Amino acid sequence: MYDLLFYFELGLFHVLDWSAYDHLLFLIALTIPFSFKQVKTVFWIVTFFTLGHSASLFFSAYEIYKPPQEIIEILRQKSRPYLFSNTLAPSIVGASLAVLDILESDNSFLNQLKSNTKIFREGMIH
Repeated sequence: MYDLLFYFELGLFHVLDWSAYDHLLFLIALTIPFSFKQVKTVFWIVTFFTLGHSASLFFSAYEIYKPPQEIIEILRQKSRPYLFSNTLAPSIVGASLAVLDILESDNSFLNQLKSNTKIFREGMIH
């Protein structure tokens, strides 16, 4: 149990190390779409990211699982371009969240959409 706590602490400090700014930027990119109202969601994202880092340090330190270096290099090369090419701009995320808030607070828009969809489908059939 001591080893697990040791590697959890090591993983936590590794992720939060200011010289390892890529981890902090990655966490910011993961959590930027969430508002301050969603603190629990951000908390769990950061927690699971930290646990994943800690588990990988634990597994590699005790050689429980050691994937081939070629696979790691390929994944490392492919993951960052994929991540940065598939992110949404904060303005799009913010607008989408605002639309969802409006739809949750007022059903008239959703009812109108359902009505329009029904009219469209009936028109396509006849």
